[in-house]
Amino acid sequence: MRADLPVRGPILTILLVFTIISLLFFHISMRTENENFATDDELILRYGANENDNWHGFTYDTLPSIYHQDAGSKYIRVWISSPSWRPSTIPIDEKGYNFRSLDDYIAKVIDTGATPFIVFAHQPGIIGNAHGELPPKDQSSFIAYIDAVAAHYEEWCVLKGCDPNTWYFEIWNEPFTDNWWETQPSAYSLLFNAASQALHQRFPDAKVGGYTLDFCASCDDTPLLAFLEHSQPDFISIHQYGNTAGADSERQKMSDTKDLYYTQPQRLRSIMDSFDSSMELIISELNSDFRAEYMPTLDEQFTAAWYASSLIWMVKSQAVDIELFYSGTSLQDDGGFGMWSNTYQTYPIFDSKKDFVAAHQPGQSIMSMTHDSSIDVLVTTEGSTAFITVVNKKNTPVEATLILQDRSSTIVLSAYEVRTWSETID
Repeated sequence: MRADLPVRGPILTILLVFTIISLLFFHISMRTENENFATDDELILRYGANENDNWHGFTYDTLPSIYHQDAGSKYIRVWISSPSWRPSTIPIDEKGYNFRSLDDYIAKVIDTGATPFIVFAHQPGIIGNAHGELPPKDQSSFIAYIDAVAAHYEEWCVLKGCDPNTWYFEIWNEPFTDNWWETQPSAYSLLFNAASQALHQRFPDAKVGGYTLDFCASCDDTPLLAFLEHSQPDFISIHQYGNTAGADSERQKMSDTKDLYYTQPQRLRSIMDSFDSSMELIISELNSDFRAEYMPTLDEQFTAAWYASSLIWMVKSQAVDIELFYSGTSLQDDGGFGMWSNTYQTYPIFDSKKDFVAAHQPGQSIMSMTHDSSIDVLVTTEGSTAFITVVNKKNTPVEATLILQDRSSTIVLSAYEVRTWSETID
């Protein structure tokens, strides 16, 4: 009997360790079943991205457009921005108009297979204040500038073989200071109405919209209501970032995805519908933390899971028409703030979006979706194929039992893992 002790000791130790690990693991395991609360809905979400700071690399390098194609970017937000704030693509300076850089930028978007989503982000410095927080000093000059850009692309597209009537035009980026809203009609409404008229005179079927203020439960609806009472946009664009602070910020950001991309878009959609139900809702910037653009803070795998969870909730909301992730390329060492780095090393978020977009396309039926504190599940169907995406929202492994048409399967997901696959159904 004593001879067994040297062997039994290590075995007991291993069993004890295994038991402790098992208890820890199964303590967070869960069971997920299909809850068919969206069986009659059709997936409407369309996918895109921003590529502003890296417009030069996007335009003249090979890989960025390939990455955007792989990630399913059917809309790319083209920033026409101030040289004092962003790398300049504004086609006017003291010498007059020069469209060469902007032409190349937009041509690359089209050649990539995407639709240009052009934002007149700020006014050119030659006209007035270039940063864009304040209304233009001279609205008529700003409108003349927009019309000159539109006139150029009206002619350019005849040669290029494109149609600006299919493009989106966003008026201003984040008109968030009080100066925009202190009068009725607001300075933003007046600017938007003049810009919309100029653009629609040349491109009657183009989509012209804007607003681009954050939308959240605590946000004041007054600016939005003031805008919609005096303007008729084709779309409302907003910016949603999962910003939180503190040691538990990742958990809070992950739990906020439902509020930011399901609850609030539905609330916003109800406001928009009370004015015009044909307006589209576009989230033209989203990320888990805007601060990473300036202070590298994001965990790459977490951001991939956060984004996949956000996409699931946008699909379920039936309120968001287009999402434009911010951004394609990270110019700094900030990980998941972009889908790849400025050296074109891909991040987990790139694979997450690529797989999600390939699986869940507009027109599919939303079969089911389930979520709890640990996991999000989306199932869409097309014919006899079901496409499933599962997101582990925890920073520890999770086991889940999934039931699809009475067939069950158990999967184990590592921390912040996103998994997408397809199955044949009856």
